[in-house]
Amino acid sequence: LSQLNRQEGWGLTTDGRVLIASDGSDNIYFLDPRNFSLESTLRVEGKQPDGERIWSINELEFTHGLLFFNVWYKDWIGVFDLQKRSIVQ
Repeated sequence: LSQLNRQEGWGLTTDGRVLIASDGSDNIYFLDPRNFSLESTLRVEGKQPDGERIWSINELEFTHGLLFFNVWYKDWIGVFDLQKRSIVQ
């Protein structure tokens, strides 16, 4: 968790096994819910509808294997397939 303490905490959800957190960058962090230790980090690569790269990932929601997120100050909801490791929308 000390790695995340240097970042801002923006979004938090769970897939029922791990906590999934965002810090306002293009990274998603997977944490052990028992001790908040970092299990893995995933960089979300892709473009927003306006052509800008995905950055400033904010609020997170998880359902049916999909991670929904918004981008700070954008009118767009991104959808990331965690199994395929790719942007769906």
